[in-house]
Amino acid sequence: MRMTFYPPLRPVMLTLAVLSFASTAPATASANAEVAASWTAQKQIGGGGESSNHPSLTAFGDNLFAVWRGAGNDQALYYNNYVGSKNNWTNQTWLNTGGSSEAPATTAFGNRLYVAWKGAGEDVRMFYTSSADGVNWTGQTAVGGGTSDSPTLAAFNGRLYMAWKGAGTDPGMFYISSADGVNWTGQTAVGGGTSTSPTLAAFNGRLFMAWKGAGEDARIFYNSTTDGVNWTGQTAVGGGTSSSPTLAAFPGGLYLAWKGAGDDPRMFYAVSTDGQAWSGQTGVGGGTSDGPTLAGYHGDLYLAWKGAGADTRMFYSTGPEIDNADVSHKLERYQTGSYVTIQGQRFTPNNQVDLYLSGLRTSPAPRYWGAVGTDANGGFSYIRWGDYDPAQQNDLTVLVTDRASGGSISHSFPPF
Repeated sequence: MRMTFYPPLRPVMLTLAVLSFASTAPATASANAEVAASWTAQKQIGGGGESSNHPSLTAFGDNLFAVWRGAGNDQALYYNNYVGSKNNWTNQTWLNTGGSSEAPATTAFGNRLYVAWKGAGEDVRMFYTSSADGVNWTGQTAVGGGTSDSPTLAAFNGRLYMAWKGAGTDPGMFYISSADGVNWTGQTAVGGGTSTSPTLAAFNGRLFMAWKGAGEDARIFYNSTTDGVNWTGQTAVGGGTSSSPTLAAFPGGLYLAWKGAGDDPRMFYAVSTDGQAWSGQTGVGGGTSDGPTLAGYHGDLYLAWKGAGADTRMFYSTGPEIDNADVSHKLERYQTGSYVTIQGQRFTPNNQVDLYLSGLRTSPAPRYWGAVGTDANGGFSYIRWGDYDPAQQNDLTVLVTDRASGGSISHSFPPF
């Protein structure tokens, strides 16, 4: 089976039953926490690493990178990466550009992988480094401002953003941005307050920030901006936490995950399809004494965390795998191509577009699954199919997600 891409003004064809891709309205599929959802059983992040804080995950190139600080008194920074095609983690590598007493932050921006962190011990300064290949890193560079917790990073509208809480007992939240990853704006305050690190993610043309309340306030709040300057007022999300929450945009919505409040080591997540209305919280297996982290990679949503209490091992899970709902899996690229035009919108490799094929999952395994996509180098993914069962009367859905804006367009083919 093959998905063929045609020039503008010609339809995209799916060549199993010669189904043409018609113009449709933007996708508005809802996410419902009442649907029975499950994550894969937890697995330990390989490579020999341990941490007293959560790791940070980012997809970069064809790998999923994990970065963390050491366990106990070890404040050095380490990283490894998961190679999806080999289904294994590489051995941990020392990131010899500095150290931190808190978890580092990572993101991809401008074809480089960035890592940011607060200084070691009582050093409230913040530093960052970057790499074009995930192997060779620049020396650490300090940025203005100070924090007593982890900073957070996100790319949005052609700029790299870094946000953090104030140093010491300062609950204020601040951010800076850069168009080139080198020259940064001065810090700007954001409304609201927190006792932990905030989190950032771009979704549906907006930059979202989420955080736990200040002091003993365990509530979770969020706001957003369309221009990186003017922010909405804070809005509470159901659930509570004693650590930093995590945000990630993924096909289907904006995902928010967190550990329970107080001594509750359980982890929960909620999802929003529009950045305003949120599902109720749903539990995730495993437990942690720090906030988890989210990242999308090869069509799966990854959640990673450190163990509960004194357990310094790091774990991960993928999901949510939802029975009777649309799910997607991105596979390996196999050739280069030009672009796709859908609904009059031209999706190019420069926009880092993922084109997903998703189907109705039936427990315990999907009847069919596959993906087609492009990356910055113009590589397309191939489609892979399982044993599609016409008796299931499943719709086949094509979902195009522009990672630069977070917007998506979908079209469903009838059963065949």
